[in-house]
Amino acid sequence: MNISTRITEYSITGGLLWLNVFLFVTLLNLPVDQITLNAALQKWVNWFATMKPLAATLTALPTTLQSSLGTLLVALAIIVIFISGILLDLIAPVFFVPVELYFFRKSLVQKNRGWLDRLIAANGEFIAVDYQTFIGGRVIDWKHPFAWFEQRRCFQKISAFLLSHIMVFSQAAALEELMDRIHLWRTSRAISTSMVVLAVLLTFGPLASLSRGLANDPRLWMIAMVIPLLLTLISALITLGTYSRMCLFLCSLTYSTMRRESAA
Repeated sequence: MNISTRITEYSITGGLLWLNVFLFVTLLNLPVDQITLNAALQKWVNWFATMKPLAATLTALPTTLQSSLGTLLVALAIIVIFISGILLDLIAPVFFVPVELYFFRKSLVQKNRGWLDRLIAANGEFIAVDYQTFIGGRVIDWKHPFAWFEQRRCFQKISAFLLSHIMVFSQAAALEELMDRIHLWRTSRAISTSMVVLAVLLTFGPLASLSRGLANDPRLWMIAMVIPLLLTLISALITLGTYSRMCLFLCSLTYSTMRRESAA
């Protein structure tokens, strides 16, 4: 694992999450009939003005203490942003694994059964049972309530098998390209998760505090319904786009390495 790459990914996604939270808090403090850019800017100016007494208190401290306190605050901010990025990466599968599983099943496995069957047959002791369960089962089966969890487990095992096959037999340049695509997919999925979090906040957060007697105002329903739906749709499209490109490259590399093995 490349530590610097992980730190960059988590810092970007965690920072975007807190940016979304900041925008949501701003929206929460504006009346529905006054949601404009100028009103938001004025609100930010007022918040900055309320922090001036705290800034004056800090500047009155000794220089050494100011430096230590500043370093501590910066370190805490970095830690919070980094942990937020990790949490986004951990909860992202909850939202997007169903979309990824559907694409993997319909667009990759079922369209590449010919050579995939040969590859699975050559490694049957490890993967054959899960492969047959995956291609023959249903994602939603009312007779078997836990079918979804079994499909997800098989999906993850097949994905890991294909990736490990490439890591063992593929060339370094191709593997580096695949890792770049995986990092892009993970980062975009975490960013999309932050957009889903904002959509959830916009759906359930402002209804009580923003209405203020304006329940019939169409702008309120746009904030609570239309914008969250658009954010969710955009996040799904972003994740599916990067995941599809990564998966297509993954299958191409798997097929190429299998052909090279057969030729050898």
